[in-house]
Amino acid sequence: MRNILLVLCCGLLAIGQVQAQVYKWVDENGKLQFSDKPPPEKPAEDISQQLEKTNVDHASGKMATAAPPKRDKTEDEKQLEQRKRQEIEDRIGKQCRAMKKDMDAIARGERGIFVDKDGKEELVLERDRDKKLQEWKDEYRRRGCELIVPLE
Repeated sequence: MRNILLVLCCGLLAIGQVQAQVYKWVDENGKLQFSDKPPPEKPAEDISQQLEKTNVDHASGKMATAAPPKRDKTEDEKQLEQRKRQEIEDRIGKQCRAMKKDMDAIARGERGIFVDKDGKEELVLERDRDKKLQEWKDEYRRRGCELIVPLE
C-alpha cells in the first residue's frame, strides 16, 4: 500500500513538471520552422513561454446578447402600426365582427345551422358543435381577425 502511494505521489510530481517545449528557427531555405525538438545543426529559440496562454477561453466572460435592447416605439412606428390596423379593419372588420357574433352564439348553444364554403346550409349535431366552433376559431385566427376583435 505504501509503495502504491509513493508511486502515485511521484507520478503527480512528474506530471506537474511536464511542459511541452516549442522551438522556432529559420532553415537553410529561409523558411520559418517550428518543432517540439530543436534542430541539431542550428540554434533555435525556445518560444514555449510565449505560447503558454494561446488557447485560453475568453468567450465565457461578459458577452453581448443577440437581442437588441427593448426600446419605446417612435411616433412613426406607432402611426404605421395604427395605419396597418386601420387597413385590416377596412378590409375584413365587418366580416370579423359578424364571425365573432356567430361564434358567441354557437358557444351559447343558440345556433344549430351552419353555412358551408359553398353557401349552403349545413346541419351540425350537438355532439359536433364544439368541433365546428374550434374550426371557426381557427379560421378566425387565420384571417387575422384577432387583431380587430380578440377572442376571450
